[in-house]
Amino acid sequence: MGGDLKDLVTPAEVLRVVQKIHGSSCKLLDFEVEKGTTSVQGFLSNILRVTARSESPAGQVQSVKFIVKRFPDLPTQQKMVNDLGAFDQEIGFFEHCLPLLLKQCPDLPVVRCFYSNLAEKIIYMEDLKEQNYFAIVRSVPDLKDDILSLDHFKVMMEALAKFHSASYGIDWVKEFPDLYQFDSAFEGSGADFFKRVLKQSVDSTLIPIAELEHSGNEELLKNIRWLASEDYFNAIQKMSKADPATVNVLCHGDFWANNMMFKIDPKTRKPLDVKLIDFQICRYAPPSRDVLYCISVLSVDFRQKYETQILKFYYNAFIKSCSDLGKDCSLTWDELYRDYDRARIFGLMMTVTLRPIIYLEGNFPEGDSELTEEQFKQLMEGGEGTEASIKAFKENEAFHNEMVSVLDDAHATITKWRQ
Repeated sequence: MGGDLKDLVTPAEVLRVVQKIHGSSCKLLDFEVEKGTTSVQGFLSNILRVTARSESPAGQVQSVKFIVKRFPDLPTQQKMVNDLGAFDQEIGFFEHCLPLLLKQCPDLPVVRCFYSNLAEKIIYMEDLKEQNYFAIVRSVPDLKDDILSLDHFKVMMEALAKFHSASYGIDWVKEFPDLYQFDSAFEGSGADFFKRVLKQSVDSTLIPIAELEHSGNEELLKNIRWLASEDYFNAIQKMSKADPATVNVLCHGDFWANNMMFKIDPKTRKPLDVKLIDFQICRYAPPSRDVLYCISVLSVDFRQKYETQILKFYYNAFIKSCSDLGKDCSLTWDELYRDYDRARIFGLMMTVTLRPIIYLEGNFPEGDSELTEEQFKQLMEGGEGTEASIKAFKENEAFHNEMVSVLDDAHATITKWRQ
């Protein structure tokens, strides 16, 4: 991100935000701009933090901080953002969907937007750090360790349930067909991107490791190869759509720990609250899709140990939130679990694309370094390739154990789904 950061925002836009916060009569005195983050929180955008000073008609000087989300710098990032229609989707969410959701639930745990401009691909929103919310996951490799506890998942599921319940009862495809008729991640240019990433991860890492570890197990090898097929992608594409056989809600679509910010008790270090950010691939679908997406980026061992408990956190919070909003929802625990269980292959896409690359060195920036074009291209190609994956599998015990778990879990999940 070269040049003066102040050139990336305009005084007119800053004034518009300041006047929305402090009133239309205030005038802008000055403002400063700094980098917002170097973490993957800015994976599809540039994140800036603005500090602005304004003066009221009475002469009172006021200061406010807010976040600016801009089109990314790297050419590969830009292509990905355009393929996904990421800014179109997120600005559409803030301009059209969020007002309806806030009417249903005024205390919705979602970051607020002050101003957006689709032509410029820019979004001005509240700075949650000013309210003592912080990101737990700073970089994707943090997920190697189970840094999220059940306490985190309880507040995460409560926030997700509140978001879902606020949207329940509205057919979002019918209401906003331009936003939700097609799934930006699984149809059109977005589908090309996700198919490529999925196939490259499976072909370059999972299949070679499976052939090395399970050379005589043809059934397992067949299942792992299926993950790179058009047939598998068609199956999860169908699961990204609304299902008339169950409850459907507006799903976050990219619901994992990196896309939320936590408020933490300074004494106990336990999470008190969480707010959701990054609404670039929302979809209208069964609520289990968000839960599966979130859990499937974590270690297989953690998921298998706690998934039923986490799903129960979600179910109890969803039913309570619907009741609090005066909505009659007949979804039973058995119905939710059956849908979740049937859709496990939807979560597999996150497991097989993310779990391998977080263990391999060089895929993500270190420290305060920015993501490079080479790193981003490498990520989009499934990591460093077969040779590096095999070497790590033989020499890195943690990676070896994780890949064995991923293969066993994928094999069991696909076998059950095919029955």
